[in-house]
Amino acid sequence: GRERDVAWSFPGGANNIWPLLYRQMVRDSENDPISGLATIGNRLVVFTPSAIHMGGPPNDLGQMAIRPISQGIGFASHWGVTQVVHGGQAALMGVNADGVYVIGAGGQPQPVLPRWDQVISGGVNVERIDQAVVVNNQQRKRLYIAIAGWDEDDNRTILEFDYQSN
Repeated sequence: GRERDVAWSFPGGANNIWPLLYRQMVRDSENDPISGLATIGNRLVVFTPSAIHMGGPPNDLGQMAIRPISQGIGFASHWGVTQVVHGGQAALMGVNADGVYVIGAGGQPQPVLPRWDQVISGGVNVERIDQAVVVNNQQRKRLYIAIAGWDEDDNRTILEFDYQSN
């Protein structure tokens, strides 16, 4: 279905006729739908709760292949991911059911907070993890994460997370 498709236009004037010229289905081993999109530099990152795929860079015709770079670890929601500079490189940092992960261009996701119960007594409400929201304060190198604790139905828990020290 459409919740697993990424569609894009030709990068020029010809897209006046065919606004969505290319389409690719993104699949993961859990058959999860796409939970969000982001970029690292000029690379498109497509993620599901259980996988991360990377596309690009596009060729002269605007075609790009979107391939899985991580199976088993993904990001739970579009709003739960932000761009950061981590280790001097552009990266994405985001939440999943386990904790907070970072991924650079072409790399594997690495845990920066491997378990929620390290900072939230009882962990998080995994049924509501797709509603988590992350904001990056680039000057202070901190993430602010709004998330539902294990006994909450909405994002009542706010974490301030220093990603410079991780």
